Amino acid sequence: MSTAQASPSIPARQHGFGRTVIMGVAALVALVFMALTPAYALTLDEAKAQGLIGEMSTGYVGYPSAPSPAVQQLGDGVNLGRKASYSSIAAQQGTTLSVVEQLAGQKLVGQAPAGQYVNAGSGWQRK
Repeated sequence: MSTAQASPSIPARQHGFGRTVIMGVAALVALVFMALTPAYALTLDEAKAQGLIGEMSTGYVGYPSAPSPAVQQLGDGVNLGRKASYSSIAAQQGTTLSVVEQLAGQKLVGQAPAGQYVNAGSGWQRK
């Protein structure tokens, strides 16, 4: 018996049906996983464009209104990455983290496009 033939205990027709069911279940699991993964839910640019996240003078992103768990998770991830980057820059430049945060915040608030929320220290405003 060659390896290309179906198992002798499973007729060829049933063997194909089982393969189809397994592929269908795998596709369903992949779709559920994609739906639950935050990366597919919202990007930072989309969140900013929708007014869910804005730039702050502290160098980090914040929330003009109460964030959903997905938006909070997105913002927390962005801020974590920024803090690591700012810390690295501060170490390279021989300055403090707060100096780098403040300079980055000024730059990010200044570069935010019209229509997005920013907080330059006096509350949230739409540019």
